[in-house]
Amino acid sequence: LTSYGTLMQDFDLFSAQDFEMIILDEAQTIKNERAKASLALAKLDCSFRLALTGTPIENHPGELKAILDFLLPGLITEEELAKPEAAKRKISPFILRRTKEEVLDDLPPLIEKNLYLSMEEEQRTFYETLLKRGREGLIEKESSTDSSKKRMEIFELLLRLRQTLCHPLLIGSEAPSIKLEQLKRDLQEMMSKNEKVIIFSQFTSFLKIIKREIPYSCLYLDGETKDRECIVDAFQNDPEANLLLMSLKAGGTGLHLSAADQVILLDPWWNEAVEAQAISRAHRMGRQRAVVVRRYLILDSVEMRMLELQEKKLQFQELFINDLDLIFY
Repeated sequence: LTSYGTLMQDFDLFSAQDFEMIILDEAQTIKNERAKASLALAKLDCSFRLALTGTPIENHPGELKAILDFLLPGLITEEELAKPEAAKRKISPFILRRTKEEVLDDLPPLIEKNLYLSMEEEQRTFYETLLKRGREGLIEKESSTDSSKKRMEIFELLLRLRQTLCHPLLIGSEAPSIKLEQLKRDLQEMMSKNEKVIIFSQFTSFLKIIKREIPYSCLYLDGETKDRECIVDAFQNDPEANLLLMSLKAGGTGLHLSAADQVILLDPWWNEAVEAQAISRAHRMGRQRAVVVRRYLILDSVEMRMLELQEKKLQFQELFINDLDLIFY
């Protein structure tokens, strides 16, 4: 029993063994076949291999192929992957799929709401100025900048735009944040009902602003947090600990937060699977009442394009994973 990190760190020890079985949990860790963990696992001698994951495809079908390459090297090629129906017939005998609803038939409802917000004038002006300057800068450098550097500059611009939509203060502006104002209004209602609330954001700097600005005591958890179990235990069992601020990355796996009545996603991520993993921290076995999920989304912004991208990525799962004609051995 080990972690992916320990496997790579102590690879000489593991590679000296002949294993009867290797089981991967959170197998999406090896979705990149060129990643160190993927390359290390491929070198281990083993009689039987099993991979467990809730997100076999997060961004593109090649991630599913990477997992299959660990299980059965050569089962499917890149050319075959380009024909989804044929690929599905080939891989279906080796995939056993169980949805959360099938396994936990007594799971309460999950109610999802998208809250579409409009920026006030000062925040909108700052956002549009940033976007205009970024575009002009990219156009000016178009002929002189190599493609990899230009790609990084585009990612940098997208990051700044997303931060501005959360709170302009993240990049040095004093303009107000419509998301923070909406959050304050929602929390006032939720706290009056004594509901337990998890607030997710990709940006820990935004979470820290929220912690400073809201008039409620709250728990905090991100990738740097050491006493995760204590924080989870407090949220689950302390009637006074009703509010938990958490980074989307920290909330992706391994936490049981079934006490939550409300989940708030302050900013979208590039694929829906990561959001679904975070939501599943609350909507899981042990939950008795419905869980309400609210997504804060700003109209006429890059966040609308991110929703479109999420939909495209979900289509890959529809093509390769959903409605498989399963054959069980």
